[in-house]
Amino acid sequence: MRHDEWLIKENISQLRQLMSDQNLQLLPDYEQRIQVLKDLDFIDESSRVQLKGKVACEVRPLFCFKSLFQSC
Repeated sequence: MRHDEWLIKENISQLRQLMSDQNLQLLPDYEQRIQVLKDLDFIDESSRVQLKGKVACEVRPLFCFKSLFQSC
């Protein structure tokens, strides 16, 4: 029974954090970023990452790594 009570209290705490003013202020920015990813076809309408998005995640660090060593 104690474990169940702890889980409920933990869930309440997490929900309060999610509903905080600070997080709600960030919501419009988040929604705009999601829309950009959809416009670029990196994610689909269900917000699932598409192949193009997966490739972009893998390629970008390679370019950063390459440019870091070319500047030396």
